[in-house]
Amino acid sequence: MNPWIVVLAIGDLLLVVAVAVIGAALVEVFRQLREFRTTLALDDLPLPLDLRGAKILSTDFGLASAMVSLPEAVIVVLSTKCATCLAIAQSFAGGAPNSVWFVLQTTEDDAASMRAVLNSCRERLVVDRDGRMCERVGLQVTPSVLTVRWGEVVRAQAVSSVRQVFSLVPVVSPIGARTVSDGEDAVTESGSRGFVELRDD
Repeated sequence: MNPWIVVLAIGDLLLVVAVAVIGAALVEVFRQLREFRTTLALDDLPLPLDLRGAKILSTDFGLASAMVSLPEAVIVVLSTKCATCLAIAQSFAGGAPNSVWFVLQTTEDDAASMRAVLNSCRERLVVDRDGRMCERVGLQVTPSVLTVRWGEVVRAQAVSSVRQVFSLVPVVSPIGARTVSDGEDAVTESGSRGFVELRDD
């Protein structure tokens, strides 16, 4: 037998073994990285939150009773003191689905800037002065997303990115919903126009 053929065969065999060893090592590296991400909570996933009270309704946040007609919706809770909140608000600057509502924790001085960003969603925005309404139900984390079914909050989650918020948005429309045209102020149930403001009177 030609010795060169033997050498080439041995070389091919060693190459196959090396590739197999490197492949197994890479698999192990990726497995360990996944474990590290899970241990350190680095996965880009919303985190569950506990709220105070056995039954929390969307109306507890001052949101319109129209949410009761939605099989599923989300309330995005933002704060003017949070950079991530501003990024999330800016992602909805061009508008949001009818299934997305907003609660804005703010002070008198900071309200205008975030209102301007969310102007296109003003008919579904409630201003919670100093976070008093959220405090009543034990919601102390912003940004966060509350999942609502037929007007009742069924899940609360802390979010840390725009992508997480979008992943929680359901694709539904309210029954008999009325579309607000550009330049037209939304009319609330109380007959006021524009933003709804929560007051702790």
